[in-house]
Amino acid sequence: MKTTTKTILFPTDFSIESMNAIDLAIDICEKSKCKLALLNVIDAPFSYMTEDDDTEMDLVTYDLMYISNINLGKLKTKIEATHKIEVVFATYVGDMATAVSRAVENFNAYKVIMGTKIIDDLFFKSNTFEILKTISTPLLTLSLNSKTRNISTILLAINNNGLATQKIEEVIELAKLYKSKIILLGVSQDDSNEKTTSLAVHTAEIKKYLESHKLKCELHTKSNENFGEEVLNFYKSIEFDLIVIADFLPDNPTLVEKNKDVKNIINNSAIPVLTIPSRN
Repeated sequence: MKTTTKTILFPTDFSIESMNAIDLAIDICEKSKCKLALLNVIDAPFSYMTEDDDTEMDLVTYDLMYISNINLGKLKTKIEATHKIEVVFATYVGDMATAVSRAVENFNAYKVIMGTKIIDDLFFKSNTFEILKTISTPLLTLSLNSKTRNISTILLAINNNGLATQKIEEVIELAKLYKSKIILLGVSQDDSNEKTTSLAVHTAEIKKYLESHKLKCELHTKSNENFGEEVLNFYKSIEFDLIVIADFLPDNPTLVEKNKDVKNIINNSAIPVLTIPSRN
């Protein structure tokens, strides 16, 4: 029976910030035997376009696509020359979030890995948070100051909204790939006995689920109405290599703009952050 190779999508504009994530993307692809799909997006008036579309485009955009494909081709050749992974690439024209969403669908990518710029203004519409509004696959981000060493310890942070066990399969995969220890942090943002007890039960269930996969897991509980602040303070107290959070959103993805916790963690973490969509 033929198995389908998984694909990881790597959007890049060839900047220092975006290329900072390439080593980790390659490493995960090698360890998990995944295909790596490189994506460059050219900002243009059209909402979405590839080089195969019949939509008329101006010569400048056409030239930019030509240059993009040359650069992507060079990057593909460089990666395949030194790593045993398959690399494909594409150039899309349009806004970043729409293009990444379409690329996830077209490449059937199960994860997106990308570098991100640190944004001081939590309300600034960066590409990272626009992408979070549009995709339903896990998004692994690295800022320029993120350390990309071996993922030996993972911080899995959960608040009162919880996280279904089927949503942490991505964490289990990474933990097995890197033989990581998982520190499970439950942060209650509500001091009521009902909420605190509910979170304690939920995190205990997740710990049991992780241990059923023969993973090392340690449970900590905290109380702080500011989830992002608590996660950032906690990760600085222990040597972590990756933070995993959920976007804690209902089915309305536009509410990600109001989620200061997710933005605070991504913007201020000095280690990679994996955001798991809570919606399907």
